[in-house]
Amino acid sequence: MIYSTVLVLVLALTSPVQEKADKKVDETGFIVDKGLIMVKANCTSCHGPKLIQQNRADAEGWKAIIRTMQKEHGLWQMAPEIEKQVIDYLARNYKPEKRGRRKPLDVPKAWLN
Repeated sequence: MIYSTVLVLVLALTSPVQEKADKKVDETGFIVDKGLIMVKANCTSCHGPKLIQQNRADAEGWKAIIRTMQKEHGLWQMAPEIEKQVIDYLARNYKPEKRGRRKPLDVPKAWLN
């Protein structure tokens, strides 16, 4: 418990912040927002940040991912208030994106014959 508290404090004090589009990101690429420290403390001990950032889910989806990590990969049981912070952060910042179809490729007409 003391180790995780120290880790959280070190991460909070040493994380530079950069601008990315309209959101601030830290040195790992995570969006700076409430709950980030808990995500780093509970998720990045096993995963690189990019693996987490490339996923998208709503709150139920992130909760299911956490349950899978606990059941199959040895993730510890988080206190309910910490788990809520992690899920809320991930659902708010790494939610599913609405995407349409990609634009048609610009293919020379000669290729179509």
